[in-house]
Amino acid sequence: MNINKNKLFSDKTLFYIYYLFKSTGFIITIFPIFLNDIIKLNLNEIVTIASYFTFIPLILEIPTGFLSDLWGNKKVVLTGLLLMICGILFLIIFPTKLSYCFYLGFMALAGNCFSGAEDVLLRNIATNDEEYFKIKSDLSSKFYIYSTSFLIVGGLIYKVNVFYTFYLQMISLIFSFTALIFLNVEKIEIINKLKLEKQISDIKISIIWIKLEKKFILLSLLIGWFSSIILLNNRTVQLLFLKLIGSNAPIYITIFFCLGNLCSSQGALFIKKYVNKIKNPIIFLSFLTILSYLFFCSNILILSILGYFILCFFKGAYRPYLNSKLMESIPIKSLRASFLSLSAFIGAIVAFFIQFTYGQIFKNIFEKNLLISILSLLFCTLIIFFLSKSKNNSKIHLKNYNGFSSKENYIDIYNDSIVFIQKYFECLSEDFKKGLNGIYSNIYPAPKIYKITNNEIYFEYTVGKISSNLNKNKQEIILSKILNNIKNNIKTISISNTNLYSETLSNTDIFIENKDLYSKLCNTKYLSLIHGDLHLDNIIVTSDNYYVVDWDLFGIGYIWFDVLTLLTSPNLKLNKNQRIYNFIQIFPEFNESEVKLIFNIFIKQKINVFSKLKSSLFGYKMYTKFITLDKTFSRERGELSYE
Repeated sequence: MNINKNKLFSDKTLFYIYYLFKSTGFIITIFPIFLNDIIKLNLNEIVTIASYFTFIPLILEIPTGFLSDLWGNKKVVLTGLLLMICGILFLIIFPTKLSYCFYLGFMALAGNCFSGAEDVLLRNIATNDEEYFKIKSDLSSKFYIYSTSFLIVGGLIYKVNVFYTFYLQMISLIFSFTALIFLNVEKIEIINKLKLEKQISDIKISIIWIKLEKKFILLSLLIGWFSSIILLNNRTVQLLFLKLIGSNAPIYITIFFCLGNLCSSQGALFIKKYVNKIKNPIIFLSFLTILSYLFFCSNILILSILGYFILCFFKGAYRPYLNSKLMESIPIKSLRASFLSLSAFIGAIVAFFIQFTYGQIFKNIFEKNLLISILSLLFCTLIIFFLSKSKNNSKIHLKNYNGFSSKENYIDIYNDSIVFIQKYFECLSEDFKKGLNGIYSNIYPAPKIYKITNNEIYFEYTVGKISSNLNKNKQEIILSKILNNIKNNIKTISISNTNLYSETLSNTDIFIENKDLYSKLCNTKYLSLIHGDLHLDNIIVTSDNYYVVDWDLFGIGYIWFDVLTLLTSPNLKLNKNQRIYNFIQIFPEFNESEVKLIFNIFIKQKINVFSKLKSSLFGYKMYTKFITLDKTFSRERGELSYE
């Protein structure tokens, strides 16, 4: 146990070192001044050019998150550090407007790499969500304190030699890269086809979950707005102070940034200590944002400085709180990086809007800041309103294509998992619930059951392809698995052991006119637990297995009924002889002529059933499909088929 704790502390320390030295603290205070003095860009050019590169996160956020979950978070973060180093090199070697564009491109790509993977690495160090929040707050506080020295050194060295500051920044990134190499908190898995298919399946589930859990989208929008405002301030506050201070601006700006870092550190400690005492932390954080930019609207120096310190306090507080809330709202642990990248993608859309608006609408910096404060008030008010409405989830109702079904289908979230709910119009019998809870999945692979109420069943939501939509080769593979499963698990079950009879028991009456066949089919050796409606549309195929769904008719019945239902599925891409052959493989005691007769009677019975339901679209489609199937069998028998 002590070994694990020491290892955990070592990983935590390495992450702290990585995170601190990844900071652009050496150049952040002087960067806009560098762009203005050396590359000769004004404020509007700096912001406008930067806004053009916000399209990179729009394109690559989700793919890099997906890659992080698939390839390894650590590898993707290391790639991000290499991209940052390349960006600094371009500014050192080619200090031109074009190099600024390359720098922005590399930094945007690096941001893509960090956005999801970095927080997942930290979450892997923490044992739970609560500890993650505490570590995140502590990390933010220490980061702002220790990186203050970077700001001071960067500001002083800039006065000596502009490019020495960028050399120091590059050395810092190399040190961060080295620390991360020694971090060992995740098992690097080899990418394989199975893992890729599993990842795609999980993402499909995630898309459904996002439709349900609006809180994730709302928090992502809010984080995007707050992050954009901070980024905008980092790029413009130096020039704002330059206008108000004039001479010796770099020295004063460095001092302001150092004090700002101390404010950010206090913000992180404040939210960690008082988060449970603040009634609504999001309202509190939104108020700080609006207030800070209102102060920036003034050309009075003391108010602008006050606004800056408020924004720094806000920066330290919002990141650990909202990021931990976002992490808590992700139900699928294996997709954390993908979800966080999706959140960053949403944030990138917000950032593009803010930066483009800030750069284009007004020329005066004070008017720009007034616009941001007004937009922040409107945006935060809307987010807070919708967050208050999103606490109670509404189920997604699925359209029922079966016009005579006795249930309704929903998708919902239950215990942080996506579930498929079947709601029945009548109460479920105790025998049915008991059987479904205990033994139903022993027959065929089936989704996990989370909960059964008087009239609802909560199944694990399974994403895959309906087997009726598969090509012939894949259908044959699934068919072989199912039939082998049946062949290996046929058991005689005493009817006296349970009252859970399948409705399919009565279907033997359709064979009563042929007494020998009827007697043979009603042999008790065929009695078993059966699904009762085992057609292709009730078989979901995933990347590594198949699952049988829709257990309404589950109970004791004749196992040949499941086999017959499966082999007479209209969408099964097998000819008559292949269907008959598969039936005989399971029940070799039946000869070919008997099996042909069984198929003939069974298909005609299906036609009779659906002929009474032709008024519904579903009933009509099934009727025409069985008519077509009957013609196939009748043509080879030389008989008249149904018309």
